[in-house]
Amino acid sequence: MEKRSHGLKSEKEALLIGIISTFLHVHPFGANIEYLWSYMQQLDSKISANEIETLLMRLPRMFKQEFTGVGATLEKRWKLCAFEGIKTA
Repeated sequence: MEKRSHGLKSEKEALLIGIISTFLHVHPFGANIEYLWSYMQQLDSKISANEIETLLMRLPRMFKQEFTGVGATLEKRWKLCAFEGIKTA
């Protein structure tokens, strides 16, 4: 079941989406939530990894989560998929 976005809750969310989109755009193979959180903390020390991940999950046409590696090296990575999503919007 696809999670639906429910619109932006604030200007801060719009800013976060813009910054995260830019970050993931220059990381075409994706980034794990810890890497993304580490970057975002430099801009907003109060942001949590959970807040970022919740936002990403709410926007499935913009961001997708993929698994890479095998066994002990299995890793969840977030990728920007907005350029694909615009075709189906």
